[in-house]
Amino acid sequence: MTKRIIGVVLALGIFGAPAGVQAGGVEFPAAGTNVLGRGGAGFARPGDGMALLYNPANLAAESGLQLTLQAHAAFYDACFQRDGTYLRHGETPAYETNGPDPSREPDARVQSGDEFNPSAFNDDISGIPDRPMPRVCNSGPPSVIPELILNWRVHEMVGVSIGFVAPAGIAHTKWGGSQRIGDRRYRGIVDGLPAPSRYNLVESQLLLAFPMVGVGFAPHPRFRVGASFGSGFARAHFENVTRARRGEDFANDIYTTLDATDSFVPRIVVSAHAVPHDNLDVMASFTWTDGIDADGTVKLESGYYREAILQTLEIPNSRLVAPAPWQLAFGIRYADRVAPRPVDARSVSRLSDRVEDPMSNERFDIELDVVYERNSNVDGYRVDLGANPDSADGLWDIIADTGIPAPVPPSLNLVHNWKDTLSVRLGGDYNVMPGLLAIRLGASFETKGVEDGYEQLDFLPFMRFGAHLGLTLRFGRFDLSLAYAHIQQVATTVSPADARITQVSADASYGELCQQGTCLRGYPPSTGPSNFGQGTVVNTGRYTSNFDIVSLGLSYHFQ
Repeated sequence: MTKRIIGVVLALGIFGAPAGVQAGGVEFPAAGTNVLGRGGAGFARPGDGMALLYNPANLAAESGLQLTLQAHAAFYDACFQRDGTYLRHGETPAYETNGPDPSREPDARVQSGDEFNPSAFNDDISGIPDRPMPRVCNSGPPSVIPELILNWRVHEMVGVSIGFVAPAGIAHTKWGGSQRIGDRRYRGIVDGLPAPSRYNLVESQLLLAFPMVGVGFAPHPRFRVGASFGSGFARAHFENVTRARRGEDFANDIYTTLDATDSFVPRIVVSAHAVPHDNLDVMASFTWTDGIDADGTVKLESGYYREAILQTLEIPNSRLVAPAPWQLAFGIRYADRVAPRPVDARSVSRLSDRVEDPMSNERFDIELDVVYERNSNVDGYRVDLGANPDSADGLWDIIADTGIPAPVPPSLNLVHNWKDTLSVRLGGDYNVMPGLLAIRLGASFETKGVEDGYEQLDFLPFMRFGAHLGLTLRFGRFDLSLAYAHIQQVATTVSPADARITQVSADASYGELCQQGTCLRGYPPSTGPSNFGQGTVVNTGRYTSNFDIVSLGLSYHFQ
């Protein structure tokens, strides 16, 4: 029984908190330098190179051939202060620990300094000093988000585009530092002890990018439609710690790593754009992105906090399945014009020998966009582990600190319970010197995107407010654009009474699998649900986070 129960928890803990490779939650408004400076309000404004991503119908409103290269540098400041103290021998869940146990003395070998010393755990690897858990902050590097797009108005009624775009999100997060001792590098260390966030997330690296093509068609001067398609690729790398048994002593902590890649992630954007008045633009768009179905490898390292790893187990042919949200956007824009809106900006540009776009023929504009994102279809992820070809039942075994070879279950579901979000984006440009200098301002707001009690480090979509600004300088047919945004997320505290993310433990996990009909190695379903409790809650505490984004864009309008 012990062997089988420990095996279940090892595998279930592997994926305690894989981050969303769609970048939702750490995605912000918005991609594109000019759109970022406008608070993300860029759906209805024609003439921007990002029409391929936001509103492909506007490809039929370009003034000619335009090449755009731009990049964001995103700085993500996020911290987690977990409730409770480090435990001794896993006797009490962290949220029930009110302070040091006066009947016990702290382990002086560990408590004496801030340097992580694995030898302190050799004789009694389960010894944990009963001291408050330290605050853990993201120490990942800034994320660089590039965009390269070529738009071409090939005909009075038709525009086309090809480009390389990426979601405006955070690509790399790290929770806790690292320390090298001899030949070993220990990850996820804070103040000389394993990070209290380790059961949720230690490190994630996410890459999602889309080569895309699009076309816009204007059957009437005041109405156009468009569509764009991309076949993207995704790579996900996650590191965290799983448990071999319930509790928070260091014994049976297993360091786990997942590497997975999906080379085909379809994305489709369709839009319609109307011009009911020369000064007014109205649009609607729908964006659908396929979920992630990634193949990869899972690595388990048992005895991680010893001076030597007990066993390293790599499981090939593993699979991560993560659904993705879809998006519906509406935009309305008012422009105070210098000249009437040209029916064919391409022809007018040839005659005037200048770029005919909103920067040249408008004094100012103001735009309001409302974006609805269907996050609630992301209720969880599924992880399928590759079968062991050398085992009769296809299961893998790993030796934990108990010395017992433990089987790893073949599949598991991970609850996330995201919820739909609504964002409002308001912004506009003011052409200080039409055709030469434009400044822009914007503001953004987004509702919370995860159900209360399910907050965790892989997805922090809390209610957020953004302040945005930018400018564009035009030198002939060359545009230089700059933008900055600060997005502040509302601090969130998860109480023990509300928390729903528990440490993956044998008590809960084995019963859940049996209820689903996946009882391991001969255990009948009737024994699964009985006498099983829940593991330690791991998401109690206070979360704080904000983004600072700077962006540089370069565009050239060919004659």
